[in-house]
Amino acid sequence: MEKKVKLLIVDDEIDFLDTIALRMEMRGFEVTKAPDGFSALESAEKNKYDIVLLDLKMPGINGQEVLEKIKNKNEGIEVIILTAHGSEEVSKETTELGAFCFITKPIDIDRLVTVIRLALESRQKNEIIIL
Repeated sequence: MEKKVKLLIVDDEIDFLDTIALRMEMRGFEVTKAPDGFSALESAEKNKYDIVLLDLKMPGINGQEVLEKIKNKNEGIEVIILTAHGSEEVSKETTELGAFCFITKPIDIDRLVTVIRLALESRQKNEIIIL
């Protein structure tokens, strides 16, 4: 049996968060939702995720701060920025901080699944196997 891919989806827009989580679950992903950056960091501290889908503009702690903290503590995790507030400058900054890619909303769900699969492949290629 194939292991389910564990996603952490972080977005303060609850309707969007619930919708995208449901659509990912329907495609076989194991989903955890976080409505803000603090919840995301707490969840990432307690659980191991394969991929994080991360919004940038959130109250409290913003997505760039969450990205930086998650990447510092979980080197192997891939983070996909999924935001309605994109710019070329922010895209460059987030990829320099370690984001796999930067996608602006709205997103086609099949395209998002493809990006997640590419992020997983990239992650697997970077894993070091010690025998």
